[in-house]
Amino acid sequence: FTNFSYDYLALAATGIVADLVPLIGPARSIVKFGLDAFSNVSRVGIKQILKQAGLEEKPITPYEIGFMIAPRINAVGRLEHAIDALRLLCTNSPEKAFRLAEHLGDLNKNRQNLVEKSVKAALEMLLNEKQAQQANFYSATCDEALIKKQDYITLAGNKNLAASVNISNNKTKRADLQTPTCDDNIVQEKDSIALGGFAKTHASGIVIPKLVILISNHWNEGIIGLIASKIADEFYRPTIIITKSNNHYKGSARSISGFDITGFLRSLKKYLIDVGGHAQAAGFTIEEKQLKDFVKFAQKKANKLLTEKDLEPITKADLKIPINFINLSLYKLLTLLEP
Repeated sequence: FTNFSYDYLALAATGIVADLVPLIGPARSIVKFGLDAFSNVSRVGIKQILKQAGLEEKPITPYEIGFMIAPRINAVGRLEHAIDALRLLCTNSPEKAFRLAEHLGDLNKNRQNLVEKSVKAALEMLLNEKQAQQANFYSATCDEALIKKQDYITLAGNKNLAASVNISNNKTKRADLQTPTCDDNIVQEKDSIALGGFAKTHASGIVIPKLVILISNHWNEGIIGLIASKIADEFYRPTIIITKSNNHYKGSARSISGFDITGFLRSLKKYLIDVGGHAQAAGFTIEEKQLKDFVKFAQKKANKLLTEKDLEPITKADLKIPINFINLSLYKLLTLLEP
């Protein structure tokens, strides 16, 4: 290969991995050769990205692309304008490449902090009973232990995101996590601009709607897809995050297996200005005056379409093998199939 080929193979591999393209056929071949090409790239922009990420002289795998390289390239488009990422990849100036790569690295750190804070705010909106009541979502409570201010809620069986959510309402009550005593029917459906929709109670005693819709004017438009993805993964619910964007509102949606979120949104297109995406992710624009009706009818439709079985996470296995077969030799054989 020429240096030209190495550069473009590395960039093509980055795009395929970052966009979660299935590694079959030509896509797998491009990634296979593209990973090796990183050690021979000539573009100063690519070299500076690797240097800023601490990846110089290190083998590049899909992990490094997905979690260290691609996020740097994407961050500038989320928080500012993607033109600086393009400038970095096109420049022939080592000095300019250094400045731009450093800027992208700083923006990526800002993006990480912003996502963390925004996800916590979204979780509080979803889990905090006070927020739910403010959104006209009625929830009766059990005569159980008080959650005091500065206490934290931990969802049984999952200590990831929700474990760090502060429940600021010091009068909130909940059922004990291990021995819930609440009546299953204590939470009733009400129209809601933020939540809405009846679904079974989560292990925390908080009702999680079948379709989660959260709206805030304070979220950055560039990261609402990341917020939606985190919430959808945490609770295994289709999730829509909406924020204000100039004179309209922007929405980003992430789905669960078997639920075509773009098709779902297109069935509600009379409330939307535009919508696009694929089965697992979508984006749309909506006028403020349409928000309440959109939430109401989206929840109503989702409640009819989604069953409790749909909301149970699916673990797919390609092959079942005896546990005594799982050893270092098998691991080494599997690495031969990478990427």
